[in-house]
Amino acid sequence: MNNLTPEQRSKVQTLVSIVNIKDAAAISLLKDGRWDVQVAVNNFYSGGSNTVSSAPQPKSAPVDKKKIEKIFDDFKDDQDHILIEGMEKFCVALDVDPTDVVMLVMAWHLKAEQMCEFKRAGFIQGWADFKCDTLEKMKAGVETMRQELKNDATFKEVYHFAFTFGLGENQKSLPLDVALPFWSLLLPDRFPRLEMWVDFVQNKYGRSISKDTWYLLLDFVNQVDAQFSNYDDEGAWPVLIDDFVEYGRTTLDQD
Repeated sequence: MNNLTPEQRSKVQTLVSIVNIKDAAAISLLKDGRWDVQVAVNNFYSGGSNTVSSAPQPKSAPVDKKKIEKIFDDFKDDQDHILIEGMEKFCVALDVDPTDVVMLVMAWHLKAEQMCEFKRAGFIQGWADFKCDTLEKMKAGVETMRQELKNDATFKEVYHFAFTFGLGENQKSLPLDVALPFWSLLLPDRFPRLEMWVDFVQNKYGRSISKDTWYLLLDFVNQVDAQFSNYDDEGAWPVLIDDFVEYGRTTLDQD
């Protein structure tokens, strides 16, 4: 591990957490997979055992898009869409709860444009890019997606994607009945004042959320401490966040 770069060490820990193997085995798999975590996961499961052979691992086989298309056809609700019923069946096949935050990551990878819908082209290309052409590989891919949320840059992309993903037809602002559940999915491990924020937005604000506010809330979460002591009152924050900080400080003083 000492000879690895910080990025490589991070990938080793990610692979270890996904497939529960020792560091040395993870390093071997990652080297054979050219340090691509998903290739390493696929190679691990293609071996059909919980240990890694001492023999060199095979390079990842080309992705078979026809297999992915067959999986899409198994769950489709019409010719070119997986909708609510098919989505539920697909989640069962992957052993994942439809309300799990990882489904947002999946929707981002599969270029989904709205909730409860995967289109044929996005589904096939998205899983091909992720190097998964069987349900077993997709199950492993789900765990890789979950680990991706630990990467700040990927998390930011998924968080930004969630805004557009949650919009209804002709909507420019995110309805609260969508924004609040999304925040509850995405921010519990990042925002110590999430419960206070949800209570404030729901009971004191009560309106839809603009794109600017949605984006800047993540900056606020990343920059401002739980006591709001380093919040710049003269900064270019949205009015909603200004009002929340005032409310939060008052609430904390009362406690």
